Parts: sequence; C-alpha cells; structure tokens
Amino acid sequence: MREEITGSRRALLFFGAAWYALSILPLAATYTSPRHLYLPSFGLCVALGLWLSRAGTRHRVALTVVLAAFIALSAAYLFRKGWQWRQAAQLSERMRDDLQQIVREVPDGSGLILVNTPGFERGLFVWAWATPFVFREPFSDSDLPRRFRVIDAPSSYCCQWAQDKVPALRDLMAHPVDSYLIYLDENRRLNKRHLPRDAVRTLLGRLLDPNPGGVTKDGNVENAGLLAADWELFWRAHLKL
Repeated sequence: MREEITGSRRALLFFGAAWYALSILPLAATYTSPRHLYLPSFGLCVALGLWLSRAGTRHRVALTVVLAAFIALSAAYLFRKGWQWRQAAQLSERMRDDLQQIVREVPDGSGLILVNTPGFERGLFVWAWATPFVFREPFSDSDLPRRFRVIDAPSSYCCQWAQDKVPALRDLMAHPVDSYLIYLDENRRLNKRHLPRDAVRTLLGRLLDPNPGGVTKDGNVENAGLLAADWELFWRAHLKL
C-alpha cells in the first residue's frame, strides 16, 4: 500500500509539475502562444485524473462537478475563439480575392500603395508578415511585384519595412507613375483609388519630408519607426476614411 501511494505521489508530481516545466522550457528561446500549451496541458490533465482517483467519494463528487464546470467554460471559450479565428480567416480570404480583382483593372507598371492591410484582427493573425509572399504564386494569380511597383503597408510586411521600402518610396517619388491606393474600406473590403503621377510626387514629398519620422536629405532614415507608425494615418487622412 505504501509503495502504491508513493508511486501515485511520484506520478502526480511528475505530471503536475515536472512535465509542465520541462515542456515549456524550450519556449524560453522562442515566444509564447496558446497553441504551445497543448503538450504541457496534457500533463496537467493526467495529474488532475490522478488527483481525482485518489480523492474520497465525497470529495470526488465535488471535484467532478468543479471539473465539469471548468470543461464547459473552456469549451465555450474555445468555441468563441474558434469563431474569431474563422472571422479573421474570412477577412484574409476576402482581401486576397479583392486584390486579385483589383489588379485585373490596373495597368501593368502602375504603382500599388497598400494603406491599411491589417496584420491582426482582435489580436489574431490576418496578414501579419504576409507580404510580399501573398503577392506571389500560389497565393496570387501572378507575381505582382514583377508587374507593378508595390509598396507594402508596414502592418503586413514581413521584414524591415523602413530599410526595404523607404528607398522604393524615394524612387517612386523621383520617378512617379500613375498609382493606386489599396485600402480596406468601411465594409471590410479592399478597394482602390487612383492617384495621378503628379499627386504621387506631391504626397510622397510630404511623407518623406526631412522631419522626425521622415528621412534626411542624404537619404538616411531618421526615426524610421515613426514613419512606419504614421503610414496609415497619413494615407487615411488623404482618403478621408
């Protein structure tokens, strides 16, 4: 009997503490996310089962009721979270389809300036780190950066936006072409607005004017983080959104 109790305690300690600690240890070198807790939660579930099996009859009934309530609440939360993920996925799919329709109506060689393609929706991924990959096959019918002069929005760009896109903005300002602002409208659909080449030069001149958040006269980025942060506000003001 003593050996059985000792073994049960060891199993409870292993699954309740050691398993959890060991399974989350690798996250110290990465990042945390709810999906990373699938494996750690397995140990906690086993520990709860062991604890429940050791409880007396009276306590076992009470614990079963508490656990059933906890499972019901968790299921409701999971259903709500799943619905939110579904909404985010539908938004991402609509944006992809809308973009494909838009580029069919835009002459090759035009500029495409993305304004507010959301990276996140209610804290869930939509297009975060999606561009420029979403502009290429298999997500796109064609390689859009080869057909157009694309300026990604900071909210959805994969990499160092200021480092990669400020030179492209300066080049577009120096050699403007008719462009289109691509923005998410009030109906949560991607839409476009034509921007003549003269307006492109004027607006980019304001955006890149040497000031905090812009670039210096020699082309070096000055407070590039502010430039990225002000990107959507600048274009939304022009679009009067």
